[in-house]
Amino acid sequence: MNIPKDILNKIGEIQAITDPEEQGCTSQVAFIKTSERTYALKTSKDPLFRTWLKNESYILEHLKDLNLPTPKPFLFIEKDYASWLLMEKLPGRTLASALSEEKDEQRRAKLISEFGAVVAQVHSAPAPAALRTATQPWLESMLAEAQYNLEHHEVDGSQQLLNQLKATPPTPIEPTLIHGDLTVDNVLTDGRQITGH
Repeated sequence: MNIPKDILNKIGEIQAITDPEEQGCTSQVAFIKTSERTYALKTSKDPLFRTWLKNESYILEHLKDLNLPTPKPFLFIEKDYASWLLMEKLPGRTLASALSEEKDEQRRAKLISEFGAVVAQVHSAPAPAALRTATQPWLESMLAEAQYNLEHHEVDGSQQLLNQLKATPPTPIEPTLIHGDLTVDNVLTDGRQITGH
């Protein structure tokens, strides 16, 4: 992995670099161990995924003071050809992995219940002021972004589905946090409780 000098200067001497067992679809992830800590480094090269990584960095920066198990961002770097997000590595393994290996139904049910509690915690947290859309309501902003992505990138979904969402929008509510990709692959557990998302 080609690591920018700004990141190397930030973290100091590297003792080891490892790849997690599971990689995401939008970024390459590496764990970097130094004498001080272990970092997670995400890298994206695709233009759409680079935009998402930049948004992730911005959002994590504004979530770090909330009582949510989200990684702390340390540094975001953009070059002409790629983007990098250096952040805290949270403990645990993916919930998907834990559920697939856990044979005890009661423990599986407890992990799923913990997952549900995290979903409730995230979706009931008030959105920090910096994350609220200032120029237009959030839903309008998301529908416009979806339209742009549909026209300019390869994405899941269709124009028909987007038209349906535009024709029958949900009733507006007070802004709260929405994870947007809260799946068992994006949640970490130590086998007893959720350790991060």
